[in-house]
Amino acid sequence: VQPTPGGAFLIGESGLTWRWLPGLGTDGDLRLGLWGHTGTYGKFDGGTQHGVEGLYLIFDQTLWKPTSAKDDRRGLRTFLGYGYTDRSISPIYQHFAGGVTWTGLLPGRPYDVMGFTPQYARLSPVLGVPHNYELALETFYNLRLTTQVALQPDLQYIVNPGGQYPDALVGTLRLKVGL
Repeated sequence: VQPTPGGAFLIGESGLTWRWLPGLGTDGDLRLGLWGHTGTYGKFDGGTQHGVEGLYLIFDQTLWKPTSAKDDRRGLRTFLGYGYTDRSISPIYQHFAGGVTWTGLLPGRPYDVMGFTPQYARLSPVLGVPHNYELALETFYNLRLTTQVALQPDLQYIVNPGGQYPDALVGTLRLKVGL
């Protein structure tokens, strides 16, 4: 849904960061964000609404590192995320995500990152689509070629795209320059 011109996007985030917290063992953080847009939006029921708000919550935690060196980015990390907004104007009003990444999995490749994430989106019931959710399962490998260049193949399997389309398998290849 597109807002009318002239609105402003506002966002704020706060959180807690820890390092070597008893029980978790390694560094991580918990963030809460609130956002809003002051534009005018068309509602699915035909009316309009001035402004929309939402929130998100992200938990990010290192699970394991091969060394205790601060500058060593190698290791296994996980994250959990949740997002929410108004279902009367947004097709996706709830988003749940989780995932795991492994940096430096292969010997001699300390900057490469491999990851997997399932993501579940709740679709607005006002849309009238056959399915009220979309599920994406994604895996990637970020191959660091130089300090400024990376190549990232990505594969996703999407169940109920948009709540109405057949399941899809999507592959992409991304070239990142100027990391």
